[in-house]
Amino acid sequence: MAVVRRGATRLTLPLVAVCAAVVLALAIAAPDGSAAGSERPRLAPLWATINVCDTPSKPNAIGVRGRMSARSRRTEMYMRFRLRYFDVERGRFVPIRNAVSPLVYAGRGLRRGRQGGFTFVLDPPRTGYLVRGKAEFFWYRRQRRSGPRVLIKRRERVTRGGKKRVRGGDPPGYSEGTCDLR
Repeated sequence: MAVVRRGATRLTLPLVAVCAAVVLALAIAAPDGSAAGSERPRLAPLWATINVCDTPSKPNAIGVRGRMSARSRRTEMYMRFRLRYFDVERGRFVPIRNAVSPLVYAGRGLRRGRQGGFTFVLDPPRTGYLVRGKAEFFWYRRQRRSGPRVLIKRRERVTRGGKKRVRGGDPPGYSEGTCDLR
């Protein structure tokens, strides 16, 4: 049986009021319902862009670049790039046969963005066509040092323009969503 002291309610009521004020302050600071201190650091955004498009120094070449990040140092990051052209008859982008890169190693996850890319050299077109890229992002983890890699996540993005700090562009910093080959 619990013993209740006289005057305990005088101490309990202010304590409850302080706790309620703290809970209310945390709820206001994190309106999405997550606890303010428990949020994980944001990862660098996932994106893909065209950074080379049939320039004088790289004729008939299309460079596709992507950016990804991960939370753990144990995570290995890879990318694969594909090209698609706009088929007027079908009214949509369709794959270009054999325009698939090998897996490109982007590095290990360290919470900051890692970039990787691949440049395709196409046969000169008889007529112009519109091309865009598609990037596949893969996150692998090894269970043990000598064990096999296990795929833990896979995402895709089509190329978009306007990305900042794009490496390997021609001209430097070039970023577009499509490439018009003529």
